[in-house]
Amino acid sequence: MITTTKAHIDLLGTRNFWAVDLYEFLFMDGTVLRYANAGLSVSYNGNTYQGGGPLIERDSVRVSRGLDADDLKLEIRPKDEDTLFGLPWREACANGAFDGASVTLYRGHAAQPGGSIVGAVMRFSGPVDGVEIEQDISITVKSTLAQLSRVFPRAVFQPACDRTIFDGGCTLSRTKYQVTGALQAGSSQSRLLTALTQDAGYFDGGELRFTSGLNAGARRTVKQHVVGGVMTLAYPLPRAVSPGDSFVIWPGCDGTYARCQKYDNTAHFRGEPFIPAPETAY
Repeated sequence: MITTTKAHIDLLGTRNFWAVDLYEFLFMDGTVLRYANAGLSVSYNGNTYQGGGPLIERDSVRVSRGLDADDLKLEIRPKDEDTLFGLPWREACANGAFDGASVTLYRGHAAQPGGSIVGAVMRFSGPVDGVEIEQDISITVKSTLAQLSRVFPRAVFQPACDRTIFDGGCTLSRTKYQVTGALQAGSSQSRLLTALTQDAGYFDGGELRFTSGLNAGARRTVKQHVVGGVMTLAYPLPRAVSPGDSFVIWPGCDGTYARCQKYDNTAHFRGEPFIPAPETAY
């Protein structure tokens, strides 16, 4: 059921109003960017939606009863001066800026162009499912209902924990364990030299995301972290690195009970480490 305020309903009843699409992009690191598909910025619900930015067009949104999982396709045409994480949009998207991101679309209405948004209705919300970069940037957004197609049962008996670090079941705070750093001279696209002082192995299996430089927005898994803050990535970065390029990094988890003990989080460990190996279970 779609609900809204009486003032919004009354405005729509006049059949004399201004309609605008409001887009909210939530990225993996918690960054939220808001855009209005208009030539001027508007405010709604205490947030400002930037106007005059990249042109965003979408296909129609289907409204139906039931559990059908639809998708939303966006076509984004950024101008040369439009940037995302400090880079031109196409470069940032090529770096993986939209990996793990989600999009929410609102349809807002005001009495006149640029006026106060009297009310808005959420038309679509879901995770980004794919990005294609050509002359335009094409983004496919899946409905959150698509999660209902997951294979069940999700939990199976196994030695390793079936949770992912920082997810709702793990409960560890991603913000609490976030560490910032910068590259030092001698770094390459696959081997990073940093001044991080954590014990060797602390970031093994963790995630690293660049916040500046040519790789801004790029995320990589840390394959190995050794003494001295030296890290080897699971696969190389897309562009050359420079000393001073900044990043944020989070530790990883190999799903073992011992690793969970290091985080003092065994109350949320969801594995069965004492299950015998199949070849011994007779």
